[in-house]
Amino acid sequence: MPSHRAEQLVRELHASLGLRRRPEDIAQLIQDLFAARQVAPDPATAEALEKASQYSLRRIWHGYTSMLEEFAAPVGAQRQLARATALFASVPELPEGAGDDPAEIGAVIRRAGEEIHRRYGENDFGLDRLNRMERDEAGIGELSKRQYNKRDFRVDVGSNPALAALTGITPVQARALAAALGSLPGT
Repeated sequence: MPSHRAEQLVRELHASLGLRRRPEDIAQLIQDLFAARQVAPDPATAEALEKASQYSLRRIWHGYTSMLEEFAAPVGAQRQLARATALFASVPELPEGAGDDPAEIGAVIRRAGEEIHRRYGENDFGLDRLNRMERDEAGIGELSKRQYNKRDFRVDVGSNPALAALTGITPVQARALAAALGSLPGT
């Protein structure tokens, strides 16, 4: 029967999967787990663990690291999808978890693009946009240039992997940027 200490160490090791724990500290936890279970690792493993854990926080005099031990939690695109719902009539209210589903996000981008007569993948801001006459012909002439550009930019940023590669930001970050720009006063 596993001891309470061993169970606690296993839970701590599992929790470390989502953290930025130092390798030395993980090696120390593994050594502690072997000791709590009263199991001796093979000599090569014991030597490697000892070498790795010799500078763990528990063994050094100050026991402190300035390195953050937690990653920033991922944030879905719920806020951006809510904004798309407000801007585009063809985008319906979406369920709560839709912002975490890449397929749902892609579907919203495609639907929004159709509303402003933009095919998915046509991402050149200068060449693929409709001018006033083309917007009239497409039946969206009631949109002012500013309103069209606002919608066009959101679809462009959200569907353009090349833009993300050039700027060094991920598509999720690009969508967040587009949403932040759209939520500035006066937009």
